[in-house]
Amino acid sequence: KEYLLKGYHIGESGLGKGGKTYNYYACSTKKRSKTCNKKNLPKDWIEDIVVKDALLLLTNEKINEIAEMAYSKSLSEIEDNKTIPAIRSGILQIDKSINNLLKLVEKGSFSDTLAQRLNDLENQKKDLNKRLSEEMNNIVILEKEHIILWLKHFSQGNINDINFKRQVIDMLVNSVTVWDEPDGYFKITTIYNLTSNNTKTLKFSDFTKNSPPKKCKIGNNFALFYYSFLTF
Repeated sequence: KEYLLKGYHIGESGLGKGGKTYNYYACSTKKRSKTCNKKNLPKDWIEDIVVKDALLLLTNEKINEIAEMAYSKSLSEIEDNKTIPAIRSGILQIDKSINNLLKLVEKGSFSDTLAQRLNDLENQKKDLNKRLSEEMNNIVILEKEHIILWLKHFSQGNINDINFKRQVIDMLVNSVTVWDEPDGYFKITTIYNLTSNNTKTLKFSDFTKNSPPKKCKIGNNFALFYYSFLTF
């Protein structure tokens, strides 16, 4: 069973009554130190909440903001590339050397040594041009309009497709934390990638009637990780 909200602890598995396995996210200290009394959260329920809420980010305004950020990052990576300018500088220096030698040839100063030097410089230039071509092929220049079109298409993906859900979480979600509320309910805080307003908190009252049991112990909070919780 794949858990999309990754954590730091090893999963456990086994069979409950009737041979059915129940998959939950649980407090990171619950199994280790027995100091947390927080209720477990059904895997599919919490993952669906996180993915559906993340997709709500992809409004036209946010898509434009994300596209602008991605485009700027693409340009920045190109500008920060030190290898390509160094190769181009090397090619320019070789061209200068070749031109200086050709001027000597035009003046009648030709020799086997000069011819060999010209040949060596041409081979060096050829090698550098090959390296330059390889480096340029490794650079992806993202156009803002293409990013916008891709994000709009992406936002219409199938929420029931595990691969799509994984992509949404990997691209948009930085972390998810569940917090207890003083009234015995809880809230979920999600930190997102790629947007300027990158934190959102959902209270339990925002959830659907298909939510897990409402009550949980007061005063604990936990970062999500995974294991299979089995009833006996």
